[in-house]
Amino acid sequence: YDALLCAKTDKVRAMFGAVVAPEVLQALQTFASAPTHYRLRARFAVREDPAGDLGYCMWDRGGPGPTLSHFPVASREINALMPRLATALEGLPEMRHGLQAVHFLGTLAGDMLVTLIYDRPLNDLWTTEAK
Repeated sequence: YDALLCAKTDKVRAMFGAVVAPEVLQALQTFASAPTHYRLRARFAVREDPAGDLGYCMWDRGGPGPTLSHFPVASREINALMPRLATALEGLPEMRHGLQAVHFLGTLAGDMLVTLIYDRPLNDLWTTEAK
């Protein structure tokens, strides 16, 4: 991580070097992110395993990658919600049907927006289960 951060810092300094006074560049400071739990948004494809359990996976070169039970770069709140959502959906066949992806968007205040992405139109049965 440290090497990547230094490389990015050097690249930004080089990009702005032609348009920013040298004393301004010298005064710039870089602040490293925490090595884990720093992202407040995460997008996952949803996969159902042969046993019928839901899992999350990232896209890798146009296709789903390995199934994840947690995602260390995402906030602690997202990591806590991932298994709770999967468990909640276990007994809701209409809400699971056609579920393709889940997007988590958190805030620094701890609020969370979760978007369920489907490959089909939603109907009254879905609405009943969702309530």
